[in-house]
Parts: sequence; structure tokens; C-alpha cells
Amino acid sequence: MNQSELDVTALIAAQHGRIRALFHTAMEAEPADRAASVDVLRRYLALHEAAERVALHGVGRARGLSSADEAARRVIEEDELATGFDHLAGFSPDDPFFVHQLGLLEEAVGFHAEDEESKELPAFLATAPSGDIDRLASMLARVDATFLADGSAAVAGSTMAEQVAAAADVLREG
Repeated sequence: MNQSELDVTALIAAQHGRIRALFHTAMEAEPADRAASVDVLRRYLALHEAAERVALHGVGRARGLSSADEAARRVIEEDELATGFDHLAGFSPDDPFFVHQLGLLEEAVGFHAEDEESKELPAFLATAPSGDIDRLASMLARVDATFLADGSAAVAGSTMAEQVAAAADVLREG
């Protein structure tokens, strides 16, 4: 692997680790703090998924790379996860269903990340032109920078799909 490929692999793994940690924080939060913890998780996840949709899934599908089928699966999974997050909004954070649903989302995101790292990403790196790999690395790096600078402004929207779209616009501009 060249340096860009190593960078992309490390960035995705680190971001997936941060997402796991944010889920843990939300699951362990007191009910009074749980909604805020889930909001932080949603904002970070929206930025991360936006970068992947633009520079990983989208490129793989548009160029017909060997990762295209896996990319299509990840997009479907992400759409289903977004619906799950939106569904949480209808419940109080102290409702046992809220915690149960959040746990199911955590599990599904974990499987999604595992497949991304073990299937889609290796196929993408094996066939994508170096410019596409560099663009993915750049967008992933901007996820953390944007989140730390002002993640809430970058992910405006009332639904997860709207937040991902807003985040994609911000990341493209950066």
C-alpha cells in the first residue's frame, strides 16, 4: 500500500472507532444527557457518512470500480440507519425503547463499518485512480476538522438525510 492508501485506511478505522466511542457515551449517558449525546453522535456520523458517500461510495459506483456492488450495499444500509436515527426522535431519551433502538443502531453501524473496512475499502483501493484515493483521504481528514470546528453548523437539517446532505456540501466546499 502507498501512503495515501494507508492514510485512508487509518482515517476510516479511526473514525469508525470514534463512532463506536460516541455510541458508548450515548448508551451510558444519564437520561437527562442522552439526547445531547445522541445529537453529537448524529452530527459526527452525518459528516463521516457524507465524506464516504461523496468520495468512496459515489466514486466507486460512478466509475464502475470493483467496489461498486459493495458501495451500493453501504448506501442502502446508511439509508436504513438514517431512518432508524430519525425514528428515535419520536421517543423520550428515558424511554426504554429509545435505549433499545439506540443499541440496535449501534450494532447495525458496527456491522456496516466492518463490511466497509473489510470489503468495500480494499476493493476501492485496489482499483481507484490515485487522485480518487487522495480525494477520499482529504475528505475524511476534513470530517474531524469540521466537527471540531463547528459540527453543528455543518449538519443542519431535521432528518439524518438532510444532515448528511448538508455535511456533504460543507465537505465539498472545504
